[in-house]
Amino acid sequence: MQLPSRRLLLGRLAGPLATVALALALTPPAAADVEVHLAETMAIPVARTLDADLFTALGVITGHLEFAHAENGRLITGGPSHVDGTPVELKGRVKLNKKTGLSTLVVKATNKDVGLKLSIKADLADGIVPIGGSYKGPLGKGKVPKGEFTVLMGADEGAESTLDVTFASEPGTGDGDGDETVTVGDKGELTVLAADLQSAFENLDPADPTEVTAKLKNDTLLLKAKRGKARYTFKGKWDGAQYLGNLKLRLLPEKRTVKGKLIPGFVAPQG
Repeated sequence: MQLPSRRLLLGRLAGPLATVALALALTPPAAADVEVHLAETMAIPVARTLDADLFTALGVITGHLEFAHAENGRLITGGPSHVDGTPVELKGRVKLNKKTGLSTLVVKATNKDVGLKLSIKADLADGIVPIGGSYKGPLGKGKVPKGEFTVLMGADEGAESTLDVTFASEPGTGDGDGDETVTVGDKGELTVLAADLQSAFENLDPADPTEVTAKLKNDTLLLKAKRGKARYTFKGKWDGAQYLGNLKLRLLPEKRTVKGKLIPGFVAPQG
């Protein structure tokens, strides 16, 4: 089925947690397909490093920690990490408080061979606000009261997760400026030629393919993408120029719903 061609539309949503930028790029007419690029800024910081000085009765305890994100969203050791020069392994998480919009970091650094264990908890708001911590190791054992340590964290600011989808289409019949007409099946299905979902947390298994399905039903567009444990689901209604609806994200450790999401009108409703 051939539908009237649509020109480029751009949708943006700005809020305290995220900025949504959406762009529709059309391939040359000879390629006869439409490429859609969707980028979502993560609300949870993409943690990379942490440097801490803990002021205790045992003395000043220093730590340098380097993170990676496991597929389940947890923090793990991502590079050389140490506490007072002793190598440590890391476990932790960064969790978003949906009510306050703030993220909380909880991390444990351990070395079982020497009986060392360092715990740190901090809120990530207007910088880093230490909540508390504890230490057990060669120097002894003790808690670190709130405010009795400093933390500096390195993170990828504005890190984005992206979804790129190529839909089957036919050259447009307009003025020859590169317009394309997306092909829609008898049951409203859109044919996906290629798809690639990437997480800002860089924790998706390269062996897992990106699977995308898209369907038009009357004036509603349903777009589903998955790759391993990652999920991206949009359902929106046509407003005459674009689709407006909600986006459900499951890009661990991030899991939330973005309301008022705009999808460019790269294909119009049937009928």
